[in-house]
Amino acid sequence: MYEGNGAERRSGGASPTDRAGLPGSVRGSTATVACAASYGEAAAGPGAEHDSTAVPGVVREPTALIEHLAEVPAGAGLASLVEGLLAGILVPANPNGEAAGSAAGKTAANASAVAAASTANAANAADAVSIAELAEILGTPDTGALFNTITSPADRALAQTSAQQGVDWGEGTGIDRLAALGGQVLSELVAACHRLVSWASWCESAAAACLARTPEMNRGAAPWGPDGRLECLVTEEERRFTTGGEIACRLGTTRQSACQILDRGEALLQPEFAATETLHRGGLLDASKTALIVRRLEGADARVARAVQEQVLPRAPRRTTSQLAKDIDRALAALDPDGAGSRRKRNLARRHVTRPRQAGEGVHEMRLLLPSLDAFLLDATLDAIAASARAAGDERSPAQLRADAITGMTLRTLQASQYAACRPSFTAPANVDDAAPATVPTSVDAGAPPPAPASGQLLPDGVPLEGLLAGLSSLVAPPSPGGHPPG
Repeated sequence: MYEGNGAERRSGGASPTDRAGLPGSVRGSTATVACAASYGEAAAGPGAEHDSTAVPGVVREPTALIEHLAEVPAGAGLASLVEGLLAGILVPANPNGEAAGSAAGKTAANASAVAAASTANAANAADAVSIAELAEILGTPDTGALFNTITSPADRALAQTSAQQGVDWGEGTGIDRLAALGGQVLSELVAACHRLVSWASWCESAAAACLARTPEMNRGAAPWGPDGRLECLVTEEERRFTTGGEIACRLGTTRQSACQILDRGEALLQPEFAATETLHRGGLLDASKTALIVRRLEGADARVARAVQEQVLPRAPRRTTSQLAKDIDRALAALDPDGAGSRRKRNLARRHVTRPRQAGEGVHEMRLLLPSLDAFLLDATLDAIAASARAAGDERSPAQLRADAITGMTLRTLQASQYAACRPSFTAPANVDDAAPATVPTSVDAGAPPPAPASGQLLPDGVPLEGLLAGLSSLVAPPSPGGHPPG
């Protein structure tokens, strides 16, 4: 899988600098030195002494780097290690100035010094190309002008600081040197970055939970008790609404997403989720798996919740989200069979269909949460419709036919309800022989709609409102006394 240590280059095309007729050394010297220093420091470890005899750009022990990446716990130490490894693919946007990445330490300082020296030595060279010319040739956007339009001063300052460095696109630069470390090293680097993301998600959720306990989030119209004293400042739901709104405004996200962050943080601060909190903080459980565990164990007894986590958490880091969900459901069924009815009732109460949300130009998406049997029934029905249409020669894909089938069934149901509402009411006589002879109309207007009732409110298209409401409401039977949905 990793033959050749991942150092081979594809010959399918030239690098951007080759296509532009630029020498690879125009932007390569900075990344070369940065990569060499970063890899050497990463392989040695944070507290190791610098080896002056080491060959620049050569990592003597890739295995040591792999082990080091795998054993460093998530946090500031791992972030510094990852930043040092990836610093080699960044170069100062202005070669005459200092690099902006203070976290890169000596690596960034050495890279800036070499970049300045290279620029001074190549000032009179024939192939010297300015940053502006290189950006124009490669078609890179003018980020300086773009970031100046950011309205928030703090966000604008952060963007401008980040723009002081950029990815090096030269031939044989830090990108190639990073790839030359091989698939095993880079695979472990990706895993380390994933642990950092999980750790950052833990920090985010914990901070959100602490935010909900601040005085600012617990102010409101306080109800007065019967003795003239304040019973409480705000309810739990009001506090969740206020905190979720604050987080949503600050992050530029939806209130629902913000409340999910808050709910995850508040659950992780509970003692029954101590094991999940530890793995999430250590980077072994990402935000989606952690939220799944919290959601599945919501409302369960603390003893049962701890027992379920003891069963599923040892394998959870290497399980997919769907596999972990099945593990949790099996553990819950085995450890708490008496609570299956209440869990089922609670889950059925959450069934819903989301509102349309834009998913691109001209398309929207909707999400359905249905009872298990209803979901399988709907899926089988859509499959049958799609297969029948394909057998009849329809060239649309099965996925397209399934989507069109839902729309077709919905429109036909609405049309049938409108037609039924417009039909005149007819009551059959008790005895056909005693019935009065029917009166046959002398003329029939073929284009006229069915006669509507004489009384009742009509919609703009002439459909009786009362009849349409009765027809549509009959499509959804009332729920059973046990709370189970119809169907």
